[in-house]
Amino acid sequence: MASLTGTVLADRARVIRKVADGPRVEGRMALLDTTGDWFAARLIPAPSVEIEDERHGRRRIVETGSLVCANADLLTSDELEVQSRTLGDARWRIAGAPQIHRNRRARNAVVVPVERLVEPPATEEVNPP
Repeated sequence: MASLTGTVLADRARVIRKVADGPRVEGRMALLDTTGDWFAARLIPAPSVEIEDERHGRRRIVETGSLVCANADLLTSDELEVQSRTLGDARWRIAGAPQIHRNRRARNAVVVPVERLVEPPATEEVNPP
């Protein structure tokens, strides 16, 4: 984990949680996205990972990073909408259990590993005449 010394919570984020909506139909429950309140956070990028998508026969890029916030009630099934001044706006998935970081002054921070799939830009295939 990277050092959090001097980290300023200059970005903001909110939790997007799926909740059940309506009755079960054929054993499945309809899910609805609900958003929480905005809170101060800091998105710290990490090196991206390239994965092979065997199902579609192409490579995909997964951006990874950590979201630092003062406190958070998060589930590993949640997603986060992050507005960052330097990295832009994006929707991130929680990639692991949030960890509590303590320093010498007894200040706490929650560090959440996050990831998002970066879709390559669509290229038009042109058949030569």
